[in-house]
Amino acid sequence: MNIRRADANADYPYAISTPRGVVRARHIFHCTEGHASHLIPGLRGIIVPRRGEMTVQSPGSQFHQKDGSYSWSFYFPHGFDYLTQNARSGELFVGGGDVGGEEALMQPLGIGSDADEIITAKAHLAGVLGVVFGKENTGDPPKMRASWTGIMANTPDGVPLVGMLPQAALDRTAGDRNSAEWICAGYGGYGMVNAWLCGRAVVKIFAGEDVQGWFPSEYVMSSERMERLQEKLEKVKGSQMHLKALL
Repeated sequence: MNIRRADANADYPYAISTPRGVVRARHIFHCTEGHASHLIPGLRGIIVPRRGEMTVQSPGSQFHQKDGSYSWSFYFPHGFDYLTQNARSGELFVGGGDVGGEEALMQPLGIGSDADEIITAKAHLAGVLGVVFGKENTGDPPKMRASWTGIMANTPDGVPLVGMLPQAALDRTAGDRNSAEWICAGYGGYGMVNAWLCGRAVVKIFAGEDVQGWFPSEYVMSSERMERLQEKLEKVKGSQMHLKALL
């Protein structure tokens, strides 16, 4: 896929070429998280994909049903695991597994494919609940029912990008309020607590409404923020993190 802008077509200046043909559009919303920089080359190294491991596990026979009112984090020197419980079934959703130090944290960075699992993370997650809670709180050890990977998206300043894309982010002419490209991505693995209101915010910004009263200004995309992001990226230029981010 690729995107071109031709201002000669005032009604639909954007042409999105796909394997099934060309789609014309007046506005484009980029909401593809870790894959966003594929169509926005100026954001390579700023929107950085990262593969993460997730599991579903049956609770042990003595694990308490918390009705969805609790969540847990298990912190380690260079990472953490996270746990939530399905309010109806009691099943446990356990993710993370980044326990191999700084090098292990770097391994999934820049990976935009969820075709493979992270075996070391999966092995860790398979046993972590029994170790953390102890047999007295789990009874029979929790059993893994399913596992998979997903692609997250990190940004240099640690918060999402929401709003109209400035010229510095694009290799084509930036638009204006009448016709532009917009973004809502970069949740850093915290999509469930960010995506819903970020999605609402980008639509309200698009519609010309004021979101300052309830939406964090740090999240809003602008030329000034893009400049700060590029400065942060320049500081790590040539490092392993930078090279993997550009993959």
